[in-house]
This record gives sequence, structure tokens and C-alpha cells, in this order.
Amino acid sequence: STSAPSDWKIRRPDARRGADGEHRHGQKHRVRVDQRVLGASDDANAVVHELYAAGGAAVAPVRQLFGSDVIDSSGGINRDALTKFVVGEANSANLRRLEEVVFPLVDLQRGRFIREAQRRGEPVIVLDIPLLFERGHEVLCDIVFVVSAPHAVQRQRVLERPGMTDEKLASILIKQVPDAEKRAMADFVLDTGIAPARTREALDAFIADCRQRVETERRRRRLISVATVLLAMGVAVVATRRARRPLAS
Repeated sequence: STSAPSDWKIRRPDARRGADGEHRHGQKHRVRVDQRVLGASDDANAVVHELYAAGGAAVAPVRQLFGSDVIDSSGGINRDALTKFVVGEANSANLRRLEEVVFPLVDLQRGRFIREAQRRGEPVIVLDIPLLFERGHEVLCDIVFVVSAPHAVQRQRVLERPGMTDEKLASILIKQVPDAEKRAMADFVLDTGIAPARTREALDAFIADCRQRVETERRRRRLISVATVLLAMGVAVVATRRARRPLAS
């Protein structure tokens, strides 16, 4: 997982909404946006945990890359042990090798999730995606939702995480789009550095706006569908009348 801002993106009905779920901006403090919007949700961090668990699809290839030292007693990936191989400038090549294994597996799961949610007719699909901007996944969706907080608050939050150090934090931040740029690219920014009640109010307003957008899009599509049917009927009537018109002698 990462420690940068949380970026969300939402799409029209039968489309997608994504998120870059990250801790230093207050992911652990925020209400689960995906559940409150009542949309189907795919959490990339949760998917990675599944991939790293015993029997997960990433276990064998990661073991092949870094050896049995990264395997825990259950047969899954020991994330603390793995960190020693991939954190820091000296390990940048190892990190790229790990990403080449893990990213395609996460993307594959996301694709399956989206197809299934669309098959069910979900009005909103939530994608919680670390490195949303860094990997160009903002193109998947329609509205970017960024969860952010002042730099001092971000730093305090992430350093409270078990196993986090200044060196590890620096190695994470150097690979990420700066928070100011993410805020500038976002359609909506949720500030988690203010009082929780004010954050919830802003979140409620965002959710209401999402629902309104979905309903507006549904009405637009219904109107287009009706107009298309009426046009087709008009063309059919004209064609029928012409077919019945007697030929001039």
C-alpha cells in the first residue's frame, strides 16, 4: 500500500468510480465513501492482501523473485520481510520487478469486478486505487475524489503506522504525484484535516451530488432511447406510406 492522498473517481451509471486509497490523508479516519454512495466497491489494497495471502496468485512469483525469506509461517507473503527487498533507492530495480508481478494481477481482478458490477446494473462503481494518477487510471472514470490533509497532519499520520520510518516514507513520496498536483487535478477534494463533523458534511454533499449526477444521466439516456424509438417509428411510417403510394401511369 502507499501513503499518498486518497483519490476517487466516479462514473455515470454502468461505469466506474475510482479511488487512490492512502493513509496519510486520513483514510483510516474517513467514512467508507463507497458504502455510503451505495455503489459496488473494489479496493486495490484489499486485493493485494488477498494476492499475498497463502494460496494467493502473487505468492509463487514473489517467492521466485526474492526467495523463501519473504514467505511467512502460513505460506503467504511476509510484507515486513518483503519491504527490506523493495524499499530505498538501492532496491528500485527490485520494486519494479515486484510491480511487474503485482500490478497486472490487481488490474485483472479490477476488470473482472467492473464487468460483474456492470452485469448487475450497478449505478455507481467505486474503484479504490493506490497510485491512481501515477498509473494513469484516472482515464477509467469520470470524477476524481481526492482525500487530503495538511502536510504536517499527513506526515504525523503515516509515521504512526507500524514499521513506518522516515526513510520508507521518503521512498514512497518520491514515486508519487505531489499532493498539490493531485488536488489540482481532482473534481472534488475532501479535507480530513478539519473537524470530523465538517468533513462528514462535505462528504454528504459530495454523495448527494453523485446521486444527482447518476439520476440526471439516467434521465438523459431514457430521453435518448425514447427519441431514438420515435425517430425509428417515424422513418418506418414514411417508408410504409411511400410503399403504398400507387405508381404514376
